[in-house]
Amino acid sequence: MSLIRKLALPVAALTLAALLFGAYVSSASAQVPPFSTYGSKVKAGDKVEAFVGGKSCGTATADASGNWLLQIASTAPCSPTDGAAISFTLNGAATTASETYKAGGAPKDVANGVTLTLAAAPAPAATPAATPKATPTAPAPAKTGNAGMLGQGSTGIAMVLALGALALIAVGGARAATRRR
Repeated sequence: MSLIRKLALPVAALTLAALLFGAYVSSASAQVPPFSTYGSKVKAGDKVEAFVGGKSCGTATADASGNWLLQIASTAPCSPTDGAAISFTLNGAATTASETYKAGGAPKDVANGVTLTLAAAPAPAATPAATPKATPTAPAPAKTGNAGMLGQGSTGIAMVLALGALALIAVGGARAATRRR
């Protein structure tokens, strides 16, 4: 048997593996990185909350040194979009701080983060009514789904099946070409 005939099956197997791996790699999509916002110079245990369009994006609690970090995923409950304004509260009180959401972004002042300064307090009400304390709820986990590993809908599956069929045809052709006559 000639060298070409001896190598036909291994070459066909490697071709099939490369096609399947290529389909797998090309159909995977990258995760969208979160917007990372952070700051310091608050009291240990202070609660920082971020909002987009009046909806909460999440909370962070300051550590013993007064540092805090809050990451806002594109799937956060506030449904952030690139260019959306982010506002902040400190222990439930409005602050003057604002940022602009961009997936994978960071605060305008990357070195220092967000400086939280309380907004001017409104005039106190004549007789404040007692409000019941709400029970905090844990945020829902991020929806990662299949992380794009199979593409959108059935497109990725169809691509893998088509490439698999093509590889089988190539293997069959290689075997037919190497048969002894």
